[in-house]
Amino acid sequence: MAREAPYWVKPVLSPVMKAFFAAPEAAALPVVLLAGGKQLEGRTGCYFHAWEEKSPAPIALDPAEGPRLWQAAEELLRAHGG
Repeated sequence: MAREAPYWVKPVLSPVMKAFFAAPEAAALPVVLLAGGKQLEGRTGCYFHAWEEKSPAPIALDPAEGPRLWQAAEELLRAHGG
């Protein structure tokens, strides 16, 4: 976001970004761990936030919501040429 900001915003935006957002390398680490780490091998359906396993929201466990989500995603993709 800061890279594409107008030049006059960057002096303010850069310190804010550094204070509140992780560097790309650090932000990617959980994704790398979840995709290729041996710690979770064989487990599915896990939900993580800030490196901690959490219980998903009740709506995420409702079997009727899966097809509804799939349909909504298909409609969004069609609307955007997908």
